[in-house]
Amino acid sequence: MAAALKKFIALNRLDIYGSKRLRFPVPRYYVFYNGFTEMPDEEILYLTDSMDGEDASEKSCVQFTAHMINDVV
Repeated sequence: MAAALKKFIALNRLDIYGSKRLRFPVPRYYVFYNGFTEMPDEEILYLTDSMDGEDASEKSCVQFTAHMINDVV
């Protein structure tokens, strides 16, 4: 284990081998659109829409969403 990681674990008093579940804040990902094509003010984008195959959303083990905000004034 790298020295920096060991130091982080020690400073934050993390028990990396414990059984207590760590709680994380809910991540949110935003994309600001400023292109020339007409787009809605807001839209949810899905990672699987960019994957090959029509059944990507069923086959993929992950689904990532981005909140697109149209920044064109």
